[in-house]
Amino acid sequence: MHALRKTMNIAGLLLVLIVNTLSQVLPINGMTTGEISDRHHTYVTPAGYVFTIWSVIYLGLIGFVIYQARKDTGNRPAVERISYWFVVSCLLNSAWIFLWHYEQIGWSTLVMAALLLTLIAIYQRIRYGRESRAIGEYSFVQVPFSLYLGWICVASIVNVTVWLQDMGWNGWGIDPRMWAVILLTAAGVLAVTFSYAKKDVPFALVFVWAFIGIGVEQQADAWIRNAAWSLAAIVGAATLWLLVQVIRDRKRWDQPYISR
Repeated sequence: MHALRKTMNIAGLLLVLIVNTLSQVLPINGMTTGEISDRHHTYVTPAGYVFTIWSVIYLGLIGFVIYQARKDTGNRPAVERISYWFVVSCLLNSAWIFLWHYEQIGWSTLVMAALLLTLIAIYQRIRYGRESRAIGEYSFVQVPFSLYLGWICVASIVNVTVWLQDMGWNGWGIDPRMWAVILLTAAGVLAVTFSYAKKDVPFALVFVWAFIGIGVEQQADAWIRNAAWSLAAIVGAATLWLLVQVIRDRKRWDQPYISR
């Protein structure tokens, strides 16, 4: 059973990497992911360079797949609790790419929501329990999924905004820029609240990265630009303080990190 799980996790990640590569090289439906994003531009769309975070996420997931495939680490509790949820996330990620490239915005939003829920399930399974966590486990399990979950939270906000815009939603008469500021503020509150509750610095850093990128992309609109950059500064400062707390608290742990 362990061997099957490990093999399926490897296959799932390979599928995602292949589909993502095809989406840029072919590209799927004749357009790259970024070109479609430009066709459905919103007030919360970040600058193109922000999406390079996928490279960091995929490198982290490659590290996870290698970690879970090793004999000495593949049976650790956190890895086993993830079980086949990772495969599900890979299937949803791949499905989203096809739906997005064929501009099935409504369906892509639904799949994005399913991916978000799947990552929440994975995150909860990683965080469950109080067993001593190895440095390797933190680096190759916790961090990759913290970054992944954080980014999908951001991407979900953008995806929903694109869907509402395509549906012609009038925002109940409220200025779209006001809605953008409201959404960004809500995202900032989520970033700080969640990261402090879970003591999760990488999760919060994703939002700082996204806010900076949104400010760069929306420079023509001073209102949104200033809101995005202000939130980047606020969440960044809160994250720095959280990092100080995490380092301080770690010194008090009865069971420190082990080396594996």
